[in-house]
Amino acid sequence: MTLLDLRKSVADTLAQWYPAAECKTAPGRMNLAELKRSTVKTPAIRVACLGLPAGADAGDGEADHEVTFAAYVVTTDKTRLLRDDAALAMVDDLVSRLPGARWGSAEVWPVRADTIIAENLYSSQIGGTGVALWGVVWTQKVRIGENAYPQGPILSAQLYADDGEGPP
Repeated sequence: MTLLDLRKSVADTLAQWYPAAECKTAPGRMNLAELKRSTVKTPAIRVACLGLPAGADAGDGEADHEVTFAAYVVTTDKTRLLRDDAALAMVDDLVSRLPGARWGSAEVWPVRADTIIAENLYSSQIGGTGVALWGVVWTQKVRIGENAYPQGPILSAQLYADDGEGPP
């Protein structure tokens, strides 16, 4: 599993969960400058990989990392639904759906509820653009790298072959 593939899998899954939202990947953290730079059709969710610390060696050429992801929820005012109400409703639903998500990959551990944080990124500058912006951040363990032993560990045939006469 590569981080690029995983980020896309997260965005694709969120697109299934929220078919009315424009769900895409993002290069990093969303802020006012990024909102102004990019064209966002609301409601929208942008998925970014924010980083990972040093990993733990898995013993087969792979390593396990606690990867940090973010889903940025962007909404605007709609008839009968204010942008902050729409964003908060989406965030509430997303936080309830994330636990257990593995994004279709055996190399990804389930999202744990105790790693999910949601933050209102409102500022007067962002509010002045007519949008609400929330960030939902979580970490989950991901196995990264290429397994040096895809068929299992290589063991000496002597461990399996015993003619009953004992060691030579």
